[in-house]
Amino acid sequence: PKETTEPEVPQAGQGEDEVPQASKSSLNGSAAHIPAAESPVERIDSPAPAPSKKESPVLESWRTNFEADIKERDEKEEKRRAELEATAKKELETWYTHYKTQKATKSADNRAEVPKDPSGKA
Repeated sequence: PKETTEPEVPQAGQGEDEVPQASKSSLNGSAAHIPAAESPVERIDSPAPAPSKKESPVLESWRTNFEADIKERDEKEEKRRAELEATAKKELETWYTHYKTQKATKSADNRAEVPKDPSGKA
């Protein structure tokens, strides 16, 4: 059977300042007060191990091909993105031109259709 330790419960009459650390952490859910040595998760600040100096020829070949493939894909993606942006810009300009034309036409039609009262006012 697993033993679980429960946080200490403050006795009646104890103020908030007198509550043990375990109770405080269970009340606010924070474990920030736990010193690094007692932290449940150890952090290792060492960098990733450096790749070995001597790689097998197969691995070297694969790495070279992989890097070339990634570079080629990046170039294709950049070209496709530039084409897409150019197309979008052209379509947007066309849309605005059409919108302005339609707006001017509709505005002129609306002005022409305004009924005039006998006094000559709109």
